[in-house]
Amino acid sequence: MLELKSLVLDGKDQASLSYAVRHNVGALKTTLEQTMDVRLHLQSGKVEASMSMTELHADSLEAAKDRMALWCERMAAALRGAVRKEGDLPMYERRSFELTEQPMWLQEAYAALVKAKVAAQTDEAVEALNKWLEGHPMVLVYGLMDAAEAEACRILENDDESGT
Repeated sequence: MLELKSLVLDGKDQASLSYAVRHNVGALKTTLEQTMDVRLHLQSGKVEASMSMTELHADSLEAAKDRMALWCERMAAALRGAVRKEGDLPMYERRSFELTEQPMWLQEAYAALVKAKVAAQTDEAVEALNKWLEGHPMVLVYGLMDAAEAEACRILENDDESGT
C-alpha cells in the first residue's frame, strides 16, 4: 500500500512527494513500513525516487542480508499491490486480489495451495503445508492467502454436502 504523506511544490518545475510504503498480509504477523521519497519534474515527467531501509537489526551479516532481501520482496509486493486512484493527485489504494490478473506461475502455485489445503486433514499435513509456505512469494500477495483459504473451505463444504 502507498499512502501519500506529503506533497510540496518546489518552484515551477518540481514537486516533492513522500509516501509511506506499507506491507501487511494475514499470513505474516508483522507490518513493514518504509518511506519512499519522490521528486517529480513536472515539465519532463521524469522521476527520481529513493527508499531507505531503516531499523534493520540482525545477529550476523548473513541474517542481515536475508532480512534485507525479505524486506525488499515485501516492499516490491506493496508497490505492485497499489493502484492509482482517480483524480489529479498521485494517491493510491490497495489493489484487490484477482487470480486471473496474476502471472501464470502464481496461478499454478495458488491452485497447488488450494489442493494442498483441501488435502491437509491432519496436524502433520497442516504443519508440512505451513513449512512449504515459509518464504514462498505467494504469501506476500495481498488477498491471495485469504482467497485460497476461502476456496478450500468452499470445496470442503461442497464435498460434505455431496457426501464425498
